[in-house]
Order: sequence, then structure tokens, then C-alpha cells
Amino acid sequence: MKIQFIKSMVKIVSVAMPIAIAFFAATFHFKIIINIIKNSIAKNNFINSQVGSCGPIIGFIIITSSACTKFVQIDPPSTQIVTASVFNDNNAATAALTEIYTQMQAESWNMSQVAGLMADELQSPSSSAGVVIPYTNSMSAFNDPGPWTRAYNYIFEANAVIEGVKNSTTIIPAIQKQLIGEAEFIRAFWNFYLTSCYGDVPLVTSTDYKVNSLLARTPISQVYDNIIIDLKDAESILNNDYVNATDTTSYSERIRPNKASATALLARVYLFAGKYTEAEQASAVLLADDRYELVQDLNRVFLANSTEAIWQLGISTPASYNTVDGFNFVLPADVPGLQSFTDRVLPELRRHGIAGQGQQGATLRAHLGLGTGGAE
Repeated sequence: MKIQFIKSMVKIVSVAMPIAIAFFAATFHFKIIINIIKNSIAKNNFINSQVGSCGPIIGFIIITSSACTKFVQIDPPSTQIVTASVFNDNNAATAALTEIYTQMQAESWNMSQVAGLMADELQSPSSSAGVVIPYTNSMSAFNDPGPWTRAYNYIFEANAVIEGVKNSTTIIPAIQKQLIGEAEFIRAFWNFYLTSCYGDVPLVTSTDYKVNSLLARTPISQVYDNIIIDLKDAESILNNDYVNATDTTSYSERIRPNKASATALLARVYLFAGKYTEAEQASAVLLADDRYELVQDLNRVFLANSTEAIWQLGISTPASYNTVDGFNFVLPADVPGLQSFTDRVLPELRRHGIAGQGQQGATLRAHLGLGTGGAE
């Protein structure tokens, strides 16, 4: 039997099974935009881990045999299609792009946990490496936890979409713009969080595995420049409205990035890059958009299409919770030890004037189950 091998295949995309999406996890939040304006602007410090000079772990496995003198091409399996076929069809190209979001379902929680531990916003008595490594700022490309491998997988797939759609002569222009804009957003999003976690990182902009395997780390400033280029282009070509699977029809669900999503991330990147005037200008655009506002009812923050959410990730059904973030961050009232937790936290909140008089304090006390009056 002849060896089965497809010589020029860059990426195999499975389209055999539709993905059922019902509930959503907030990934980019309106509070971020509020904080960019509200907080005093100060120099930002970045975590520069000793990553080593290795390139991203993006590879391509070639199976060979000493008895083989050439590769033999055959048809791919019936449940899979290769790159050339994907980007000859509008629906298949869209499926290739949205599959990335399916893979990213839990990333909102993953990055919240890692970033929270790195910044000392979260504390844990756990001795697990998954907690200790980010908490001690010991992130490395060579160990978990951390987004290194997953992030570069997402970037590789986004690069494949950008290359495939740009080279396609059959995808209609309106869909072409939306898909390229979303892929640029995804690439920018993960390059930003890679620099936040690891400092200088390899800048991967193609699907050429030979080139990618030899990449050294790129200085943060150059990575930021590339992120800004991606986001400004995405901002210029993405739809203003959220869209459904047609890529052009407006949709109520906020599960695919729109123009505002690119603007929001651009504001954050400008802030970290020290471009404060640009950060304020981009933030002002979002603050003037009446689709986004803070939610007064804390129970609605993590719900689908919350007005605080600028972009959300989907949760495949069936699921016993609305979002991964809410499931991990929001404590139910009957959790053992919750009262002792509030007993420890409340004095600190009072010290900062948060749990005293006023509507903000009353809302917080009510959310913690401590009543709404006085200074309990």
C-alpha cells in the first residue's frame, strides 16, 4: 500500500460537525475602557521572563521511510478539507475562522487567573505549580501554566486565515474584509497577552513552519508596533455591528469581534505602549458608544450580551453555567466559609472606604449577603 501523504498541506480544518453555541464568557470588558480614562497614567512595568532564545513551538511533522523516494498525494479524508478547498468557499472559510473561537472557550478564565496571580490581584494557599509559577512571576515558554503554546496555535491559525482569504479569488469582498479583520484581531489579541506574560516574544506572521521554527524573540516595542498595525487595519475593515455566520448580517450576540472590539483592544495596547494620548482618544470613542455601559446589577455582569461586554466567547452546550468566568469568580451564597471570607475582607474594604456608606458600599454589601444598611 502506498504511503498516504499530502505534501503541500498547511492546515487541515474539520468542518464535519457544527458547533452549538448558547452562552457566553465576557472576554473584553467595558470596565477596562473606564479604567483607562479614570486611572492616573503611570509607567507600566512588564514581566520579562527568561524565556530563552527558542522560537515558538509551531511545527510540521513529516513522516518518511528509507524505502520511499517520493511523496504520494491522495485525497484527504471525507470529513476534512485542505487549505485550498477551505478558501474557495465562503462558508468553509468562515468555519475555519470561527473554529478558533471554539478552541478559545476557556481562555477568558485562563488569562484572568494567570494575569491576576502575576499582578497579585489573586492569592492562593495552593502549592500547585499552576498557581505558584504565575504568582512568583516564573512564567516560561517551557512550562505550564501559561498561554505560550496555545497562543501560538491560535496565531498560526489566524495567519492561515489571513493568507488563505487574501489569496482567494472566490470569496466575496465583504466577507473577505470581515474574516481578515477578525483574524488580525485574534493575532493582535494573543501577541498582546504573550508580551504581557513573557516580555520579548517571537513575532509570527506567516504559516511557513521553516521560518517560524527559527524565529528569535522580538523586542516588545516592535511587537506593539505590529499589534497596532493589525488593530488599525482590523478597525478599518470590520463591521460596525456584530455579525452572524453570514459575515454580513447584523446579530444580537456579541460573539464575534466588531469595529468597537478592535478599538477597545487598541486603547489598551496604546496604554501599555506609553502612547497615552492615543489611548485616551480610542477610549473616548468607546465611551461615546451607547451600546456599552456599566451594569448596576452585579448579577448581570457575566450574562450573555451584557452591556459591559464588548466581545464575548461562546460556551458549547450543554453547560451547567453561563460563563467560565462567572463559574469561577462568583461565589454562591451557600459556599462553606463564605462568611469567614467576608469577615476577613470587610475590614480591608472599610479601610479603603468601599464598604461604608453610600450606594457603592450598599451594593457591595448586598452582593456579599451582608445587608444594605449601616456599616456592618
